[in-house]
Amino acid sequence: MQQQLTYKLEQLAGLLGLSVPYLRGKKRAQLEAKGFPPPLPGLGLTWSKQAVDSWINNNGEAAPAVTVTVTDPIEQNQADLEKEYGGQAA
Repeated sequence: MQQQLTYKLEQLAGLLGLSVPYLRGKKRAQLEAKGFPPPLPGLGLTWSKQAVDSWINNNGEAAPAVTVTVTDPIEQNQADLEKEYGGQAA
């Protein structure tokens, strides 16, 4: 069985204890103003399960930003070699 990655409008309304018309109307704008994730682009009224669950788990606040550091592997290899061999040419 494949893991569910999204919530449709009906599922989301049930999860939040709201009616579909209420969620489709003003309530959605109010939630989004408080950091609730917007629907996924190109999928209609479909939300990322991970984003919604994260918002709920953070007590209705947007999840903290994640910082990713990308290291250039060539620079890293050069730094490792210089560290190991003292940066001296043979």
